[in-house]
Amino acid sequence: MCSEPDCYEQGPGFASQGSHWSRLRALSTPALRNTVRLMRACVPHRPALSCRSVRGPSPGEGAPDCAHEAHSKPGPLCPQRREVSDAPEVRFARRRGLRYGEVLNETEIKAAALVLVGHGATDHAEAAATMCQHADELRRRGVFREVVVAFWKVEPKLDGVWSRVTAARVFVVPMFVSEGYFTEEAIPAALGLAELGGRTSAQELGGRSVHYCQPVGTHDRMTDVILERAAGVVRRHPFPCAPKPEATALFIAGHGTERNGNSRKSVERQVALIRQRNLYAEVHAVFMEEAPRIGEVYALAAARKVVVVPFFMSNGRHVVEDIPVLLGEAEGVVQARLQQGLPTWRNPTDRRGRRVWYSGSVGPEPSLAEVILERVREAARD
Repeated sequence: MCSEPDCYEQGPGFASQGSHWSRLRALSTPALRNTVRLMRACVPHRPALSCRSVRGPSPGEGAPDCAHEAHSKPGPLCPQRREVSDAPEVRFARRRGLRYGEVLNETEIKAAALVLVGHGATDHAEAAATMCQHADELRRRGVFREVVVAFWKVEPKLDGVWSRVTAARVFVVPMFVSEGYFTEEAIPAALGLAELGGRTSAQELGGRSVHYCQPVGTHDRMTDVILERAAGVVRRHPFPCAPKPEATALFIAGHGTERNGNSRKSVERQVALIRQRNLYAEVHAVFMEEAPRIGEVYALAAARKVVVVPFFMSNGRHVVEDIPVLLGEAEGVVQARLQQGLPTWRNPTDRRGRRVWYSGSVGPEPSLAEVILERVREAARD
């Protein structure tokens, strides 16, 4: 047992540690039993959780480091006004009967490298900034031996990634919202991987064991990321008052393309998962290049209050320029605001009998770092 005070809050009804391990052993798969053994060995050595590690960086701001350790009891984290029990990492671990920090100390993962792969865009630096944000956060946590980013379209490019990796075990996580040409063909080929028999099967490549993970956007926990994004934009812009979810229509806006149905399926799956939670009055999927189109939100919404969340990995051209125009903002106004460094959509905006809040893309949401880690955990178990 660790003699240091716990830096997490136990949820209501959380059983003793012995009972906690018994529940895990009861799942009785060899891989999970081995994980339990590794976790128990690592518990005494897990680092204290800091305010900064609980909260993560906020979108668009470089949150300063906090010198305080996280409180062991419920209460605000100075100076971020966020409770330990409400942190995404703690909620995520608790739902699985784990204590935060235990799985992440597994020896194999701690000695491995993480490679985050994105598309990148030459006309919007923000497309790369999102991935760098999560890479910086994971480096700060010390979860991996090294964290490297690589892009398809901009520097640093994929073709030089192996020269920047020194670890013998590597986890590659595609930062894409859906399966498709890039995740299934282009990226594996650029990395020199053979045809994948199983998405997370390890392959030997240049003396390294390489795990190619599934894209983050298809993980069920993206539901939490979307909901955080939707709640966040209303919380930051409540004027004249924040609408209640049960009186609000939530729209998830995707790209969509008739050339590949996976883009649409990824959005529609999230719509179905959110509907099951019965949080919003209505939940809809809309698309840039498929029906129903983004411009149809005003006709589709029965509720007067509308929140639109773009299901994209970064605040690139589609999110910053195209979707505001599709929602009815004049293109000239969007470009003028962009040149002035202002948000291209004013929150909220009244248009066609609806009051519309438009969030940024899901990619910069701090809790996305947990989805990345879950993809790595899945690959480590396979």
